[in-house]
Amino acid sequence: MPEDKGLGALLERLANYQEPVLSVFLNVNPARPENRGKAYVLRLKDALKDKKVPQALVERVLEYVNRERLRTHTLVLFSTSDDLFAVYKLHVELLEEVRWGEPFVAPF
Repeated sequence: MPEDKGLGALLERLANYQEPVLSVFLNVNPARPENRGKAYVLRLKDALKDKKVPQALVERVLEYVNRERLRTHTLVLFSTSDDLFAVYKLHVELLEEVRWGEPFVAPF
């Protein structure tokens, strides 16, 4: 999966994609008790189901999150049904948010 650098580059890429876009801000900080045992994967799975994200995209995103060894505080991911195209691993905690529709970049 590609890791992008720079908010400007991200916004430019998002402008070229058709909605809906999956925007994920996920707290994965291993120091937080609520993230023990990769509990963030369950929170993400529930949020994706709640937002009615297409199953193929749900599976691809969950496979990526399960596979990654996350040693960061927040995982930010933007994807469409066709492509997982932007992943950020931030060393700051942002509020957790999952959206399906218009790209959501406000936490940046």
